[in-house]
Amino acid sequence: MQLSSAAFQISVVNTAPRFDNQDRPNAISGEAFNCSLNGIDDDSHTLTYSATNLQEWASFDISSDTISGTPTTVATHADIAV
Repeated sequence: MQLSSAAFQISVVNTAPRFDNQDRPNAISGEAFNCSLNGIDDDSHTLTYSATNLQEWASFDISSDTISGTPTTVATHADIAV
């Protein structure tokens, strides 16, 4: 019995999801803020969202994938992750 071998190369390609609007929304002190998260996944995977390090005035609604609230002070905030 003679055994033979073969080499296979398997490539799995997964494109990273992205937001359909690349603009960073600005919140204005004293005005209602509302930002819906709209992601695109070219591989048709289901996207789920979360938000961390939001400011105290902002909340994330997981059922509508929306960040909303009314800022009360003028400030610049970093390290908000979506």
